[in-house]
Amino acid sequence: MVGVIHNTDRINQHMDLGKLEGAMEAGFESFSDRDEVQCLQGTRTELLQQIMEWAKSPSQKHIFWLNGMAGTGKSTISRTVAKSLKDTSYLGGSFFFKRGEGDRGNAKKFFPTLTRQLMLRISELRSGVQKTLDNDPDIASKSPREQFEKLLLQPLLNLDQLGQQPQTAVMVIDALDECEHDQDVRNIIRLLPLLQKAKAVRLRIFLTSRPELPINLGFSEIADHEYQDLALHEVPGEVIEHDIHLFLQDRFAKIKHDRNVSQDWPSDDVIQELVTMSVPLFISAATVCRYIENSKWEPKLRLAELLTDQAKYISRMDRTYLPILTRLLDDQESDESEQQQLLQEFQKIVGVIILLAVPLSINALSLFLGIQADQISNRLDSFRSVLSVPGDRDQPIRILHLSFRDFLIQSTTKFFVDEPRKHKDIAKSCLKTMRSRLGRDICNLASPGTHRTDIDSQHI
Repeated sequence: MVGVIHNTDRINQHMDLGKLEGAMEAGFESFSDRDEVQCLQGTRTELLQQIMEWAKSPSQKHIFWLNGMAGTGKSTISRTVAKSLKDTSYLGGSFFFKRGEGDRGNAKKFFPTLTRQLMLRISELRSGVQKTLDNDPDIASKSPREQFEKLLLQPLLNLDQLGQQPQTAVMVIDALDECEHDQDVRNIIRLLPLLQKAKAVRLRIFLTSRPELPINLGFSEIADHEYQDLALHEVPGEVIEHDIHLFLQDRFAKIKHDRNVSQDWPSDDVIQELVTMSVPLFISAATVCRYIENSKWEPKLRLAELLTDQAKYISRMDRTYLPILTRLLDDQESDESEQQQLLQEFQKIVGVIILLAVPLSINALSLFLGIQADQISNRLDSFRSVLSVPGDRDQPIRILHLSFRDFLIQSTTKFFVDEPRKHKDIAKSCLKTMRSRLGRDICNLASPGTHRTDIDSQHI
């Protein structure tokens, strides 16, 4: 009889937890991501080792923020980390954001999803979550803060009273920048550090994103001792080049096997040319391979065409760049005139940056274009996924990869940059700057006979 009651309780509990509806497709190894790849063996070795050591060490900071510009391979690393954590029984839960894909594109089911997954890892959480569902059956429709406190934080704190040995669980949160509402992004970052209050479970958060403004603002609001960060686009170039080289070799080996192509194709020089074309973007190398391995076309011919005309490959980078550009106008509160103004500022600022022979700083651009530095800085905040924008306004702004420039000057969208016309604008700005700034002894030299080589280039 006791066994029957126990089993009935388990059934009732399971049925009640069904009220905790999660975004099932957002988790690691979901059906919708069945074709997504993980890091090729032998690539990202030092980085993956660093992440796993952080995850398992009790003395490390609670949050590891891996940020990187568009196409640098963040999601591939997230999937690889999640697989390693699952294989070693450290994975507590995961949420892979994806803009435009229902519940994966917002925070509505973010905390319920993580709570469901964590209960499978730590069964003692069930009673606390069940109590919340009994007291507030509609908790899944409440604000993210309330969901976090009642579904996740409080049940975890209740475990502290059981006096158990602490266990480690890692949450993997990928592409937080894909969450559709900026305020939700900042709230998530603000709430996650509170999880370290729980002592019975040592929760670690591995989080990836592009270095976009809402993310940067979110992390600026929490203390440095609560997280560590690593910028993927700042990994040494030779490391990225080595990994992309291995990736291309592996993909071409598969193409040769599947399409019965001679083993001496392509040559080492061609592989190296493709590596140079791709660095530092893994997505660029993957795009090249997708173009070549299209089953409707002969691979050797496709590669030859690509090397002759790279526009064929650039046009396929729209999946990387268009979402970033579209977000510039993705504001329901702005009217048509404001959107036109945004596009004009984009053309005036970004259109110039991508075509300059020598990169300029924000302050230099301000003088060059006659636009206030604050206005330029504010506009560039929307493009940190494709432009390197230093915090120091006297340091030059650089594009991450030439494909962004090539995409804009070949685009058929409203973001098209007319290269000849823009070069004319740049030339006019050069003449205007020379007319207003040139003067005798412009460097304020003590002696007019000073050699050019003796003058600091920064001063010039």
